[in-house]
Amino acid sequence: MEAHAASHGNGPIATTTLGHLENAGPATIFKLGTPTLPDGFPVAVVDTDEGPKVDWESFVSFHDDQFWKFVQGPVGSSGIFYVLAHPEPAAAAATTMQLARYRLSVPMPGRSLSVWIRKGSVGFARLRSVFAGSDGFEENEINRLAETGVPVVLSLAKRQAADGRTFVEIEDLVAVGWGPRVK
Repeated sequence: MEAHAASHGNGPIATTTLGHLENAGPATIFKLGTPTLPDGFPVAVVDTDEGPKVDWESFVSFHDDQFWKFVQGPVGSSGIFYVLAHPEPAAAAATTMQLARYRLSVPMPGRSLSVWIRKGSVGFARLRSVFAGSDGFEENEINRLAETGVPVVLSLAKRQAADGRTFVEIEDLVAVGWGPRVK
């Protein structure tokens, strides 16, 4: 919160709409619209012993459009991002490659991208296990989430291939799911 306030000013954030999306375990998910993102984005609130707690990290990530700014930014940048991920089918030519392709998006229109991850990496094993029904998800829930994307926190880097094309690479799976970290 302090870092956001230092660069954006301390005070209320202008909103245009607020609606209830769903209850997900201990969290209530709202959809919040702002003047710059009128279609809105999800905001998780968890009721704790200390009162309601907002998932500030995902809120800032979506409000500041961090993923899309990263995608449009310079080669060599990296960071941690709240995204929806789902595996993409391998193209015939890509089956022998050492990379797997995933589709990442954020819950806002027009912000979706195919990215790569090294098949032999620890991050690949972790991400792959999410779609195998582990990490606390039921298999039917994974099937449903695999269509729209499983909410994950990923470490990403923007790279340049030898032919000059740029691409985004998943470096690691940081966490499965979004939501405030409660004690």
